[in-house]
Amino acid sequence: MIKNFFRTEWAKLREMSFRDKRQYIWEYYKTHIIAFAVVVFLLGSFINIWFINPQKNEYLHFAWLYPAMPGGQLERLGQSLSVIVNDPDREEVIVFPYVTTDNHEFNMAVQTRFFALIQVGAIDAFFVFRSEIEHLASEHFIRPVTEVMEQVAILNPQLYRELADRVLTTTFKLEDGPYITDAMAICLSNAPLLEYVGIDTSELHLAVLGNAGRFYELAKALELMFDMRPEVYEQ
Repeated sequence: MIKNFFRTEWAKLREMSFRDKRQYIWEYYKTHIIAFAVVVFLLGSFINIWFINPQKNEYLHFAWLYPAMPGGQLERLGQSLSVIVNDPDREEVIVFPYVTTDNHEFNMAVQTRFFALIQVGAIDAFFVFRSEIEHLASEHFIRPVTEVMEQVAILNPQLYRELADRVLTTTFKLEDGPYITDAMAICLSNAPLLEYVGIDTSELHLAVLGNAGRFYELAKALELMFDMRPEVYEQ
C-alpha cells in the first residue's frame, strides 16, 4: 500500500514543472514538513544538551539577598567556589542575586524563581546581612548551622575551631510558637575568598536553607572561603 502511494505521487511529480512541484509539495505536505522540522530541531537541541554541550549540574546554589551587587563579582565568586566540585566539566557552584529593583516585572520573575527553587530544595544557603537573620529564622527560611559545622569539624578541625567563634546565635519566635535560641548563621567577615573577588564582608553572614541537605558540600565551600592562598581560587 505504501509502495503504491509513493509510485502514484512520484508519477504526478514527474509530469509537473519545478515550480508546480514546489507548490504541490508545500500545499499537500506542509503539515508534515513543519512537523518534521520541529522534530529535527528538538532532537538537535536534545542532542546538544545531552551529549555535545550538556548543562552543568549545580553542586551548590547560593542565593545573594542583600544588597545589590555587580553581577560580575558574584559570577567570579561562583567560578572561584567551583574549585571544590568533583567534576568541573559537569558541575558548578552558582551564586545568584535575588535582589529587587525598580522594574516590577523583573522583580516578579526573580521572586517566582526564588520561591520555586526554595520549594524544590534547589537553594542551599543565603549570603545575607546579620540584620536579616532573625526574620529569616522566624519565617522558617533557614535552619541551624549545626550540621554544616559538624561536617567542617570532620573536614578541617582547625577551621572548625576558628569558625566556632563566628557562629551567630540568635533568639527568634516562630509564628504561634515559643521563642527559640539557636546557632543560625556563620559570620563571613574578612573571609579571604570573598575579599579577593571584591565583596564587602563587614556584615555578611552565611545562613543555611531550611530544607538544605548538602552539608558536606557547604563545609567544603566554607573551607575554600577561608583559605588564605589566592592561588587556590584562581585554578
